[in-house]
Amino acid sequence: MLKELHIASENFAGVPFALVEAERIAGIDSDIITLTPSKYEHCQEQTLNLPLFSGGIVERLRNWTGSSLSINNIRYKGSENPPEWNPSVMGKLLFNFRDKLWTIPLLKYNIPAKLENYSIITLDGGIGFLRSGKFVRKWAEKYNNLVTIYYGSELRKRGVIKQIDHMAKFVFSFEFDHTLIHP
Repeated sequence: MLKELHIASENFAGVPFALVEAERIAGIDSDIITLTPSKYEHCQEQTLNLPLFSGGIVERLRNWTGSSLSINNIRYKGSENPPEWNPSVMGKLLFNFRDKLWTIPLLKYNIPAKLENYSIITLDGGIGFLRSGKFVRKWAEKYNNLVTIYYGSELRKRGVIKQIDHMAKFVFSFEFDHTLIHP
């Protein structure tokens, strides 16, 4: 029996959890872990509630470091590679710091060992637990069954995380214009 794990930043509009429920109806043993609770109180199962995810100070840091600059999708003609997240030097420092900070609770929750229980890992929004993709990339090298799903503006605003995206066996999207951005 397939056992699938969805990793989502947040169950933002309820869509990641709706997919998990649909997969369960189809007979797939599907779970979801979110990095932060839904600010809209959508259904959740396991939430890590990691620090420095969002909020006033994080938004100011992202703006200051230039790590939240929008990518213009007009230049993509459907045959080019997808846009890649490429933050400024300060943005890289910010996310490297956050990855190191988040590694502590992820190890405490025994995330690397828990990933071994799954035959498919789906990255909702194309991001795993860390921007570096540390734990997810190691799992993907071993099992080669990584899936990414893009729901909304993440491709237009952020682009793909290159070191994670190239390891995805399948890429799905929910918006028609994503086919122009990530063919």
